[in-house]
Amino acid sequence: MHYHFSLGVQLASPSVSRSLSTTLQVIGHPGVDLFFLLSGYLIHSAVQSRNFRFTRFLGKRIRRLYPVFIFLFVVYLVLSVVVPERSKLHGSVLSQALYLIASFLFLPGLFDITPFIYVAWSLSYEAAYCLGSPAAFWIFRLRQKGVARRVLVVLSLAVLYLALHHSLRDFRIEALNLRPFAHPRLVLFAGGVLLFELRQTRWLHELLQPPAEWVAIVSIGVHDDSVWRRLVVPVRGETILFA
Repeated sequence: MHYHFSLGVQLASPSVSRSLSTTLQVIGHPGVDLFFLLSGYLIHSAVQSRNFRFTRFLGKRIRRLYPVFIFLFVVYLVLSVVVPERSKLHGSVLSQALYLIASFLFLPGLFDITPFIYVAWSLSYEAAYCLGSPAAFWIFRLRQKGVARRVLVVLSLAVLYLALHHSLRDFRIEALNLRPFAHPRLVLFAGGVLLFELRQTRWLHELLQPPAEWVAIVSIGVHDDSVWRRLVVPVRGETILFA
């Protein structure tokens, strides 16, 4: 997916190479969804621990997210000078500085700001969840609740957000350049949380054995053909199936 947005869009169209790149981009989107799901699972497992310390948790997240990001950030800054016609830095020095600060703080993605590094938009979701998960535990006192209560709270918040997305997806806070209910993929973090909590129950732990997992995987492949349909790519009047 990252290859397509960075280089694949430069390929001639129609062509086999462009179609292959587009197909890889389609396949990549479920990978992002899985990334959010796993993040919800792993981060929740850390936050719900009775040994949780916010400063230590945040420090670990920063050490994991920023080293590679800073390296690429510097590369993009250099490229913006070397190839100014492709640069996203425009306007006054102050506006450029504010744009770079916003990009460095992972704001593009949740906020309607063009990402300095396009493929880093998902880090905006990741950073929001890293801050939102501890906040939710504190607000709803989830650490003092049992599994059933935590599942109920998380499900209620997920359903509420999806309802707000359905009815207020175009609602915009102009001062912040933000559409707060336009990001349904945030609910995928809740899916990871629910999976973690349900795994604490004995019946689901027994159910999630290898044979049952394989049945679930095959069932999804048989019943959900949307991915297969999207992998049919037209090239010069012909149809190529990448699957």
